[in-house]
Amino acid sequence: MGIFAIGLVACSIGFSQKALTLEMVLQMAQEKSIQSLLNKNEFLEAYWNYKMYRAEQLPNLFLDMMPISYDKSFMQIYNVVDDKDEFREMYKVGSSAGLYLRKNIGFTGGTVSLSSSLYRVQNLFIENDISYSSIPFMISYHQPLFAHNEYKWNKIIEPKKYRQAKSELLQDLQELNMEAVHVFFAVITAQNNVSMAEAEVAATDTLLRIGHTRQEIVDIDRVDLLNLELNHSNAEVKLLQYREELRKTKDQFRLFTGLANNEDFTLLIPGNPPSVELSPDDALSLAHMYNPDIFGLEIDRIEAQKNSDEAVKAYRFNMNMELSYGLNQSGNDIPQAYTNPLDRQLAIVTMQVPILDWGRRKRAVSLAQSREEIVNAQSNLELQNIEQEIMSLAYQYALKDLEIENTAIADSIANISYELTQIRFRNGEAGIIDLDNSQAKKDAARQQFLSTQEKFWTLFYHLQSSTLFDLKIKKELDVDVERFVE
Repeated sequence: MGIFAIGLVACSIGFSQKALTLEMVLQMAQEKSIQSLLNKNEFLEAYWNYKMYRAEQLPNLFLDMMPISYDKSFMQIYNVVDDKDEFREMYKVGSSAGLYLRKNIGFTGGTVSLSSSLYRVQNLFIENDISYSSIPFMISYHQPLFAHNEYKWNKIIEPKKYRQAKSELLQDLQELNMEAVHVFFAVITAQNNVSMAEAEVAATDTLLRIGHTRQEIVDIDRVDLLNLELNHSNAEVKLLQYREELRKTKDQFRLFTGLANNEDFTLLIPGNPPSVELSPDDALSLAHMYNPDIFGLEIDRIEAQKNSDEAVKAYRFNMNMELSYGLNQSGNDIPQAYTNPLDRQLAIVTMQVPILDWGRRKRAVSLAQSREEIVNAQSNLELQNIEQEIMSLAYQYALKDLEIENTAIADSIANISYELTQIRFRNGEAGIIDLDNSQAKKDAARQQFLSTQEKFWTLFYHLQSSTLFDLKIKKELDVDVERFVE
């Protein structure tokens, strides 16, 4: 394989070309490819959604203001002199400001808040009729007693979604490696085709000259000589076609890796993929720990349970409790409104009892439970498919050494056989058909060798994509999230 790599480089590389290894191409794909940019932005969306969720769990401080309000209306007031209620036209201008601190209690689904506010009102109908009302301090707690607790479910689901998003990013990076392997070997194959075509042109030219020489001594049939001329002509046409194919694959490679359009390069055939001691059962265990597709199935089941819980509690008996304690006072000016504040207490219990809903609750619950059963069944089926695929990948990769060794041996044998057939043809011991068959086997063996290399390098990164486990250093794959956020 090393001799083949050196020969391929010698035929296809000039001193001005950049020689690239597979590891270099993988790094270029991670840094410069369009797909890498898309993967980054998909992760960032999930990243900021998770940050928003975390922010919602923290206390929320805000200022609530009403700079000015104007109210002209008839209002009911009590006339102490005449001992009766009267409606009088009022002109009022008011303003208010309040500072509020609010925190959701995820475990209970309730909300606790602290507040302080000041309200000013002025009666324009009466001169200097200004009043202030203050609430220096108020603590409140609102608690739904039997309602669906959105906060509790989100606390379970959202961290799992973020973990899934991070795992999907790692998986996308491995799938990008798989695509890079495909693009890499497309160029390698095109380089190989050009190299073989150049060698074939040189060989057929030599054989044609030998054929002309042998014809002069009547040692070769006219049909065989025509076949030699045809082989030489076909080899030249094939070389032109392969050179055009190489140009196209190089253009696609430049687009994928971000190389400049005028930057020439050649690729070096990599060594064999790493040897991995990973049984199918071990691969399956790793996938259950790290695979984002399996995380997704778990999230689907939990969300189905959440929807069932919401449907069950949406139409049944419900009760809300609200408790508040604080201080309040009023006065004709601000200092007076804060002098000797009085207790302010509030306790409210509300109930909602469904009496007639025309079967809505029953239908909603049945629908949610049916969907939950469907999700569970689909998840179980999908999990089995994922497990089978992962075990199949591990089984296939276990055959790597044997299959690569056999294709390498076949490639070597086919090359030796072709060289011997050429010698036999020069000596008149083999015909054109023997030569054509030997060359076809040589080309097929070389293509099979490259195809096997691509297959197992792809399998290697596919296995890493499924397990999210670095098979080279025996460690869980990880990514620097901050590098993507920057």
